[in-house]
Amino acid sequence: PAVDIGGVSVAGDGEQDAGAAYEEFICPITRSIMREPAVTPSGISYDRPNLARWVRERGTDPGTGQPLREKHLYPNLALRSTIERWAKGKGLLMEAVTPVDDEAVSPPAEGDAADAGEGDAGGAGA
Repeated sequence: PAVDIGGVSVAGDGEQDAGAAYEEFICPITRSIMREPAVTPSGISYDRPNLARWVRERGTDPGTGQPLREKHLYPNLALRSTIERWAKGKGLLMEAVTPVDDEAVSPPAEGDAADAGEGDAGGAGA
């Protein structure tokens, strides 16, 4: 099957490579190549728009089922750069992504981890 890259389908000669060698580029939620990878506290990366929607609708980490809040999603800049280099090398154009919001990459405030069910039993728990 072809692999979707933000609306661009990779098929034909590149199909086998895209399906096997680049599994780490694929969002586990949509099975499409990520344009804006974000990582959860559990260390799993997803395409941010899909992950944010999942968290808003379900309030959980899609990989672990643990409680998760949108403010605890962090950009995976290394993976994004790797995907962009790969796409450029293949002659593929990927849509520009909105710059990362500084607030989205701020570490959680004390007590927020407890609110999200992420450890520190002694936290303030706003």
